[in-house]
Amino acid sequence: MMMQVRVVWLVVVVLLLGQGMALAWSDGGHKVSGAMVYRIMKEEHPEALAACLALLKEHPYYLDGRQWPQALAGLRKKDKDRALFMLAAEWPDDIKDDPAYKGTEQLHTDWHYINIQYVPIGTERQRQEPKRPNVLTAIAGQMAVLQDAQQPAAKRAEAFCWLLHLVGDMHQPLHVATLLNDDFEAGDRGGTLVMVTAQADQKPMNLHAYWDRLLGSNKTLTESNRLANSLLDQKANSRANLGELRAYGQENGPDMWAGSEIYALASKYVYLEGLLQYTPRPERNAPELTTAPTLPDGYLGKAQLIANKQICLASYRLSDMLAGLK
Repeated sequence: MMMQVRVVWLVVVVLLLGQGMALAWSDGGHKVSGAMVYRIMKEEHPEALAACLALLKEHPYYLDGRQWPQALAGLRKKDKDRALFMLAAEWPDDIKDDPAYKGTEQLHTDWHYINIQYVPIGTERQRQEPKRPNVLTAIAGQMAVLQDAQQPAAKRAEAFCWLLHLVGDMHQPLHVATLLNDDFEAGDRGGTLVMVTAQADQKPMNLHAYWDRLLGSNKTLTESNRLANSLLDQKANSRANLGELRAYGQENGPDMWAGSEIYALASKYVYLEGLLQYTPRPERNAPELTTAPTLPDGYLGKAQLIANKQICLASYRLSDMLAGLK
């Protein structure tokens, strides 16, 4: 019954999706991740949590008296710290609409993904190395800034926000892989050029947007926190039952997660090992697409389970990355 409810809810969500390019989990997904990281750190790394909160209170969006303070106003004191993590997780997307950042290099739009090329069997295409910068170089760079006590507090606070956001981003399979075939000689830009239909009576949408919104969008802080707790409380999503979790270190970090585990999810479950049926997205000035192949039976339910698990993995992993912060 629970799966049926989730499926119905997701169908409502996908009806709202357009064809535009998406750069990250939706705002709802990032709020969920922020709430998860806060809860995990509170339980497992309380000293590091205190250091993170102190840094966030040096962030420009906290100090300006408008952005975050207005969003936190009216919340109970015990809820404000968790909400601050949730706001921080979506900050790298929020600044895209901020006149102070819009059109500047500070947006770092190429930090949200890495295009590791997936070439289906039987396709004659030569794989190229991913371009830099990308989500992996950005995570490494922002981790270095965060750990450097000599950096200004505001800069370290922004680095923390980027890490909250980007570690979540990279666990969405289409922020890691891009399809290379006869239709997309330079790649499908993480599924944004692939048009599908979730159900036969719905409008076409791009595959990336479909996956981005599996955790919902436009959710309130309360709704996102409720979903975060619901997912973490599921036995399958406990640290003990997530077999992919191992001690964080040089041999088990973002490069390995992306290049092996998450890339494999994209090839097998997103692109169905090259068998996914789709229509290439029309050129910008072409007529709007009215039909596209429907996703196969079972795709939606499996995608939802993957998204739920991936956001949990991302949250545990980032908590471990931050465990030594002072």
